[in-house]
Amino acid sequence: MDHSGLAALAIIGAGPAGRAARDMAARVGIEEVAVLDDGPDLDALVWLVDGDGTICYSRNGTAHKLTAQYIILAPGTLARPTANPAAHIDHEIPDIQITSALRLEHAWDREQGFWYPRHDESLASQCARIYLAGGVTGRMGEAVAKWQGRRAALTIAIHLGHEVSKHDLPDCPPAEVRPAPPSYVAGLEDAEMVCPCEGISAGDIRRLAARGCGTVNQAKALGRPGMGICQGRRCGLLVGEVLADCLGVDMAQVGYFRQRWPTSPVSLAQLSKFAHEDI
Repeated sequence: MDHSGLAALAIIGAGPAGRAARDMAARVGIEEVAVLDDGPDLDALVWLVDGDGTICYSRNGTAHKLTAQYIILAPGTLARPTANPAAHIDHEIPDIQITSALRLEHAWDREQGFWYPRHDESLASQCARIYLAGGVTGRMGEAVAKWQGRRAALTIAIHLGHEVSKHDLPDCPPAEVRPAPPSYVAGLEDAEMVCPCEGISAGDIRRLAARGCGTVNQAKALGRPGMGICQGRRCGLLVGEVLADCLGVDMAQVGYFRQRWPTSPVSLAQLSKFAHEDI
């Protein structure tokens, strides 16, 4: 595509779902496709997505702006947070930083122990331009991620006026259900860190609960958990678990951090070199 900063489709995430969406988009003839790899190598660090199709991201020390007719959000998963940096919990949770900042409706999966954004059968979110695919949907497994990427791309192709066949996509494979690991938060020592960025301990969260905090956002406002450089990626779930355990309530009651843009750090130096061209 040219460097106009416009795209028919933007795909955020280059994991299994993002790659499958890209391949399907090429197969059905969607020509102007931008793939923003918001992965560990930070090829394109996405920090703002608007319901009108605007995407802001950083690359090579410069902030960029892209406008897309449709967006597929496929940011994948995060490692489940733990209060012990040396401990390894083999369990993944959806990366909902962007979907939370978009104010999409989320649900709590009690069996798997995580939050995920709601979507309809076509993978459309509550934002008309935005579709979801992969681990962010809460349906785990690479086979499901690839199917969702293809399904979202096909649906968008239809909206863009492309002819597609119902035979282009088989039935969705079964999702992998990964039960949440046993909770250990009741046994956390007060001194153990639950929000490393801001130095917030389990005891700090318990004291906030004793002061009447009933949700993670009330705790965030009074005690700053989730306000550090990771913006809650490494602590959001853990803070909620400690608070819910202390109050004796379900996680659905304490909620998740209300995210705000930018969801990832962007420097003034990057903004000063803001480029309006696309990749």
